[in-house]
Amino acid sequence: RISAMGASSSVPTKPARPPPGTLLNVNEGTFGPNRDPDKDFPKVAGGELSIGWYLYHPDSKETKSLPELGEKLHVLETCKKADKILGLSEYDVEPGIEGCVAMVNDLRKESAEHQVSAEHVKAFKGGALLTRIEETRDACERLRTAWNSAREDIQHAQTVCAKNGMVFDVEKFKENTDRNEECRKMFGRHLLMHSVIRDKFMTTNQGCQFIETLYQATKQ
Repeated sequence: RISAMGASSSVPTKPARPPPGTLLNVNEGTFGPNRDPDKDFPKVAGGELSIGWYLYHPDSKETKSLPELGEKLHVLETCKKADKILGLSEYDVEPGIEGCVAMVNDLRKESAEHQVSAEHVKAFKGGALLTRIEETRDACERLRTAWNSAREDIQHAQTVCAKNGMVFDVEKFKENTDRNEECRKMFGRHLLMHSVIRDKFMTTNQGCQFIETLYQATKQ
């Protein structure tokens, strides 16, 4: 699940998630708990401008642009690649992980000894759990491939922004006085993508690591 800097902690019933294959449009700010940027990214937090509002609210905009056209186009194109990665995570991978976790929990409740075996997983609900595991594993691989293919462009965009006075560092945010619109957009996506990669691939027995563990267990 994508967590955004500055998002409200209030989590009511979440509106329906867009279908798989949808790009995450970070500019609209509709990916928070309420899918409402006014509720999820209030402008003021702790008596000062919220970085969440600055990065994700559709009303936030810098008046300056990157001065070099080629660099400007590169950063904007990289933002589109980031939206694909974020959409894959939120609308393809995350629903699969949530579904697998729910089904595994149901399986554990039904298992008298609370020990889930490979045979139990394969047979559960007529093979529905195994199918969901395989589909989610495939979505995880698509996410990994998209991230790996975009990493060089993302790093270059980060370098361009740093050269133009905008370092992608939350702690140094207030020091970034020479801001521009393209790097504002890229900064927000940079934070979201690193959250996604950490949660999906670098956290033990969570995210895609959890799915891979389930998948390998079915092969024993």
